[in-house]
Amino acid sequence: MAARALGPAARGLAREAAAEARRQYAARAAARAAEPPPATGSVARVVFGAWVAGLAAFVLVVLNVDLLLPDGAAVSAFRLVVGGWLVALGAALVADRLPVRRLLADRLARRTRGGRRRFVGGALSLLGVAWVATGVLELLRGLDVAG
Repeated sequence: MAARALGPAARGLAREAAAEARRQYAARAAARAAEPPPATGSVARVVFGAWVAGLAAFVLVVLNVDLLLPDGAAVSAFRLVVGGWLVALGAALVADRLPVRRLLADRLARRTRGGRRRFVGGALSLLGVAWVATGVLELLRGLDVAG
């Protein structure tokens, strides 16, 4: 608003300066968005290890490995532990507040660029929903056997 007092020439200069500042800001924001955040370190390793354990638990549930266990407390304990693990990991994959999905997507799509990282993030979200559903089912099955 100070440009009004300076006249039309100063307003033109102020518009050009503002446009240049917007271009520079957009270029810096695009450069920051293009750089993937580091998916290394101890937190990323723990997240990846938990994800692999979640895949193993999901495979055990899909294959109905609990049918091979002796009847009784072992089956219900197995179902409760695996169901709780799947619910916890699935919720962590679905939640936006936790960096779990971002770390996994960066680690799994480290060698790709652009849309593939977004695709991997979406696939991890769907996997998280499937894990929550499977985990809740296993928890309910475990509670039914125990009760």
